[in-house]
Amino acid sequence: MSKGQPHNQFLAVIIDGTTIRAAENVSFSDVHTLLRVACEDPGSWNDAVLLWPRHNNDPEIVPDIRKLIWIRRRLEDITRLTEASKGWVVVDIVGRRLLTGGNWPAISIRGGEDSQSTKDAIRLNLPPWWEYRGQTEVATVYTARQSPLVIPNAKRDVLWGNSLIRFFADKLLTLARSRSESTEGELQASQAIWESLIGIHRDWLMTPQEELLGGCPRERLHAGMSWIDQLIFEQTLMVDSDRKLVPLHPRFSALKTAPPGRSEVVLYFDACRYLLSAGWKWLTEDTKRSQEPNSLKKLRQKLSSDLEAWWDLPFEGGDSHRKIVDTERTRIPRLAWGEDNIIDCDCPICRMMASEESGPGVLSIDGYHLELEDDFVFSLCPTREIWESEFSTYNDGDDEDEDDEEESEDEDVQDCEQPAGPTVGQRGTDPHATNDGLRSRQPDEFGSVWKHSYVNNSVAMGGTFGYLSLAFLLAEIIAFLQTLKNAQSEIDLLNSTFTLFRKATEREEMQAAADDFRAALEDVAGRHDELTGRVADLQSRIDEQLRVATAGSQ
Repeated sequence: MSKGQPHNQFLAVIIDGTTIRAAENVSFSDVHTLLRVACEDPGSWNDAVLLWPRHNNDPEIVPDIRKLIWIRRRLEDITRLTEASKGWVVVDIVGRRLLTGGNWPAISIRGGEDSQSTKDAIRLNLPPWWEYRGQTEVATVYTARQSPLVIPNAKRDVLWGNSLIRFFADKLLTLARSRSESTEGELQASQAIWESLIGIHRDWLMTPQEELLGGCPRERLHAGMSWIDQLIFEQTLMVDSDRKLVPLHPRFSALKTAPPGRSEVVLYFDACRYLLSAGWKWLTEDTKRSQEPNSLKKLRQKLSSDLEAWWDLPFEGGDSHRKIVDTERTRIPRLAWGEDNIIDCDCPICRMMASEESGPGVLSIDGYHLELEDDFVFSLCPTREIWESEFSTYNDGDDEDEDDEEESEDEDVQDCEQPAGPTVGQRGTDPHATNDGLRSRQPDEFGSVWKHSYVNNSVAMGGTFGYLSLAFLLAEIIAFLQTLKNAQSEIDLLNSTFTLFRKATEREEMQAAADDFRAALEDVAGRHDELTGRVADLQSRIDEQLRVATAGSQ
């Protein structure tokens, strides 16, 4: 909202079939919340009521959309109401349109033609099938959509149902009968067989289905994946702000029909490969099975049973496939608490994220293994054009000089892949510094001693962020030690002293823990000259974190 703009001056209109509701003198925050509700694709006024709590994250916002003074109006009344308001927003639920006018701020639609609009624009993740007409005339309210409305239906009963089972069973049985003269070992181990199974998977995804109105399964999987992902990401921000997550209400009309998100798409790929492997194994365990009169019926029953069992299998030792998909369909992120956050027991970042003071972690499935197929059909790209563009860019990187890898003396070799470090605090003056020891050897001020961590010296240390900044830098030192033999005791000591330092609360306890942490680093640098500069810099940052942490206890 522009500076100096009155707080309550906007008109909000919701068109739900023949019912038109209008609320005058609505605050900017409440209208903005209505826009976020529209981004969830409500199918009715009742849906809007159910969606409102998911976006009610500010005391200034009314707790219930029904608390606004909605008055039922005729369509012809809208012109008069908009003329009396400074700015207006119309949410046409039936027509899936968003219209704005007057002095309502500009809107940038994610992925839309105006996605590069001014930085002051309100950014919205509107569903791809919604039309947006910004800064328009009120007459637009009375016109029809510019393009036909096609609301995608995931048709999960087809994607996950009998159609999938029948297709796989028919193709597997045909393949088995065509190779009936092969030995059991040849059938199970042949590379050609595996490529045939992949071909069945590809054919299913790309074959038009009558139950999908002539569309193919892949189109349904990718109808709105990035839109769903963004909705869940926005809920992730609630976690970062210590706000309560609100899943979709069970009565939300599109709970079962909305497009899949990334996790469901990735797990669908895994489920298809699981079924094809299980079905082929069953057929080849006894080569006579494919020749039996009722073999097709038995194979279909076998695949149906396998799919039902697959839903309850854990994904990488964690949540079941069913729980992951069900959680994503309610459009909230999966959270991990405590030790569930730990990926690598030697990683100080993982250890800190697993601690109570860091709160929950957010779990996600990236689906990188789909891209390794080197096939557009299995990729996460919605169109072939996008896939070819990204794949070309990826290959360009493969042609770079490989000598860079050989020059890295301490490449990170860890059990978990560390993200790039956050900006870390400005180095301060150590009140306990002396002219001897590593703390007197300052790194080059015009270059960073850190090889794999980004350092921003303009950001102050302090609080949880300061400790997390130290964790990223310590992770680089530990990554180096992991490349060496017999360094586990050094890694354990660094982790334990760092843990004591970040958990200390009293001034004297903080000082003692910081001294122990610095001493452990000093010992490591004394045995590994390559770490001298990094240890010296980390020690100075420990001093700054200590100074900020103890300042309030004086």
